Amino acid sequence: MARLGELLTSTRLIEPEKVEQALRAQVLWGGRLGTNLIELGCIDLEGLSRALGRQHGLPAALGRHFEKADPELQKRLPAELARQWSVVPLLHVGADKKIALAALDPLPAEALVAIADALGVAESTLVVSVAAEMRLRYNLERVYQIARPARFLRAKGKTITPFPQFEEFDVETDAEVIAQSAAPEPVVEKPTGRAAVPPPPVNADDLASLIDEAIANATAVEPDDAPKGRERRTYVKTLGDQVESKLPPVPTITSAFPAVTKPDVDEFEDKPPTLGRLALKRVAISSDGAVSERGPSTLHEAAKGIRRGLSRDRVAELVIEALETFVPGCDAALLLVIRGEVAIGWRAFSRHEAVLTTEVAVPLDQAGLVPRAVMHNMTSRGMTDDLGPIDQALLYSLSEGNNQEHLAICPISIGGQVMCLLAAVMKNDAPSTPLEVIGSAAGAAFTRLVRDASR
Repeated sequence: MARLGELLTSTRLIEPEKVEQALRAQVLWGGRLGTNLIELGCIDLEGLSRALGRQHGLPAALGRHFEKADPELQKRLPAELARQWSVVPLLHVGADKKIALAALDPLPAEALVAIADALGVAESTLVVSVAAEMRLRYNLERVYQIARPARFLRAKGKTITPFPQFEEFDVETDAEVIAQSAAPEPVVEKPTGRAAVPPPPVNADDLASLIDEAIANATAVEPDDAPKGRERRTYVKTLGDQVESKLPPVPTITSAFPAVTKPDVDEFEDKPPTLGRLALKRVAISSDGAVSERGPSTLHEAAKGIRRGLSRDRVAELVIEALETFVPGCDAALLLVIRGEVAIGWRAFSRHEAVLTTEVAVPLDQAGLVPRAVMHNMTSRGMTDDLGPIDQALLYSLSEGNNQEHLAICPISIGGQVMCLLAAVMKNDAPSTPLEVIGSAAGAAFTRLVRDASR
C-alpha cells in the first residue's frame, strides 16, 4: 500500500515540500499526516478523505455522509465500542440494507465481530468507509460525546500558526544513536466468543455508489437539542478561560530568540540516582548476542538516552522518566507542545497521589511564566505566592500547591525557536540546572527527529 504522502505527490495534489513540512510538524504536533496537512492549509477535508479512500481501496466517508447519517442507527452502537475502534455508523445502504461505517482505518475481524454483535447483524452486513482523523474525531464527539483531545482543537478566534521553516539544524553528532526502529510489540488476539467471518471481496467504487445513493435519498435528522451552526464548534479551553481576572496582553512572540548556553551536566555525572517510581531501561547487547536491560545511573546518561530517542513519544517518555528519577526536587511536571498561540499538555507525572490530566492548555497571548519563557528562550520561575492567575492555575493542575514549592518553566527549542516546554513544580531549594539539562537533551532529540522526518 502506498504511503499517503507518496500518493498525494504522485497525483500532484500536493507539492513534495508541503508533505515534508507536514511530516516535520507531525513530529511535534502529533496526529496523522493528513491532519497536519489540513492544519497547514495544504489540502481540505474532502480531498484528504478521497485520497485516504484510494490509499486503502475503500469508499471515502465525506462530509455529506455524516450530515445525513441515521441517528437511530448510531444509537445502537455503544459509545465504548465507538471509542475503542474509532468508528461511527452512517446509514443503511443498498437493497439488502448493509450498514455503512466510517472508520479511521480498515477494521480488523475482531472489530467487525464486536460491532456486528452490538448492532445485531452479521459481519458480512458491514461496509467500511475511511474518514479523515479530524472529521471522525469531531463526529465521535458530536454523536457519542467522546471529547476530542486538546491537540485537535484550536483556541477561539485564533488560527494555528504555520509550522516554522527551519533553514539549518544544529544537531549534536552521536555515533551511538540507534538507526532503526524499536521492534513492534506482538499482537495478542483477543477471544471474541466465535470465529470472525471475513467479509467477501468488495469493489470500492461499487460501495461508494451505494453509499452515495443512500445519502441522496436520506434526509438529515438532528435531535431537537442538537447545537446549530457555530454552536457546534468546540474550542480548546485554556487556563486563561478559567481565571476571572482580565490579564494584560504580552508583546507578540517572534521567531528571533537569544541564544541559550547549554548547561553543563558533568557536575551531576557522579551523583547516585535517586529513587523514583519509574525505571529507565536501555538495551545492551553483548558479544554473544545476549540482551540485557539496565537503566542509566546518572543524569548525564539519562540525557544521552533522551537525545537518542527514536520517536516523539519515546522522547517524551524518557523526559518524564528522567525528571522523576534524577530530579528529586521536582514534585510534578508537564511536557507541553506549542501550537499557534497555545501550549498544550502532552505528558505528565506527579509524586502525589492525585490523578493528573494532560488536557491543560496555556495561552501564550496572556501574561505568565510560559509566554515569558517562550519569548526569552530562558527558564522562568515564580514562587507560589507571587504567581499570576494563569500560573497559579497551572501550578494547581499539577500539584496541591504550597509555599514550599515554586513553578519553573523550561523552554525546549529547535533552531532557536521554542517549540515545547517543561512546566515543573519544584521545591523552593531545588536548582533549575537538572531541568535545563533534560530540556536541552529533548531539544536535541526533537531537532534530529524534525530534520530526519522527511528523509
